[in-house]
Amino acid sequence: MSESRGTIWPPLESAYTDEFGHIEPEVYKAAGSLWSRAERYALSKLGDAATGLRLMIRAVALVSRKHAAPQEPIANLTAYLFQTYKHLVLAELEKENGHRRREAERRAELEPKPSTVPADLDRKILLEQITRRMDEWMREVFELLILGYSFEEIGEARGKDAHGIRTKYNKQLHQLTNQLTAETDTAERRKS
Repeated sequence: MSESRGTIWPPLESAYTDEFGHIEPEVYKAAGSLWSRAERYALSKLGDAATGLRLMIRAVALVSRKHAAPQEPIANLTAYLFQTYKHLVLAELEKENGHRRREAERRAELEPKPSTVPADLDRKILLEQITRRMDEWMREVFELLILGYSFEEIGEARGKDAHGIRTKYNKQLHQLTNQLTAETDTAERRKS
């Protein structure tokens, strides 16, 4: 654990209002007594004493509002203040981690995947070679299926029965698969 860098908690004589709201001297004094412990906590969680100081001032403003409300007295001001501070530090940590995670995701999205580029190219070449072996009718049906059309929509557009188109397509696809398998087997036998 890092030792406190010794950021000084500035003295305060009277109440004032800062960017976070009204600051009560009694709450500010309690924060001053907690500061060395709070600074170590900020350094351990955030690695930044300055952010810890800013969050302690914010905690003081939040607790000052609560402390000023007479209907809800705070039994242990120091403990309440430190808990408020810890919640702020942990919220800041979660926010920073979210930023880091989103940055890492963006970097990963932008970086080309070296292993997928050749694989995508191989798939495109293979797909092109297979479509060249299809007859014109099968190639048209294949392209329409890739575009998202169903056999029913293709049949309706051609004035044909969807079941007949599906049967013919599947039969030709099966024949093409068998032909490619036989050619692959022959090529592998030649290698060995």
